Amino acid sequence: MLVFIVGTIIFLAIDLITKAVFYPRSGFNVIPGILSFEPLDFKNQGAAFGIFQGHVLPLILISIVFITIGGVVYWKFKQGRTSTFYNIGCAFFLGGALGNLYDRIFLGGVRDFLKFDFIDFPIFNFADVFLNIGTVMLVIYVLVIYKGKTKGKLNDSEQN
Repeated sequence: MLVFIVGTIIFLAIDLITKAVFYPRSGFNVIPGILSFEPLDFKNQGAAFGIFQGHVLPLILISIVFITIGGVVYWKFKQGRTSTFYNIGCAFFLGGALGNLYDRIFLGGVRDFLKFDFIDFPIFNFADVFLNIGTVMLVIYVLVIYKGKTKGKLNDSEQN
């Protein structure tokens, strides 16, 4: 649980600090031809890939509902489990969700500034990266780690 709480705080802090430092600045190359910090001239009032553009209030409500459901699922699923991998995955996800939720509530839109220069891809932020990392980690946990533990428990109970 401590890993989850500390991880969430760290990922949220990284997101909010990088947005505060890089968003109001003019763009610059981090790795020429690969990655640059290119703040949008406007706050993104949509979700991933600009969907639901201009619907900030519904996105705030949806985010709150999903964070609440995620918290309940985390608490129920966590009972009796001590997987650091699971806790870190949840921390990545929650840190990213809270970072974008903060922007939507207090700034009216999300501050995006990370840009891949080698492909045509929407500009994004660290919260988006954390949401994706958390999602992948949780999918891996459910499909590989937890599934393996469940099979082991079933096999053990069948033997008794």
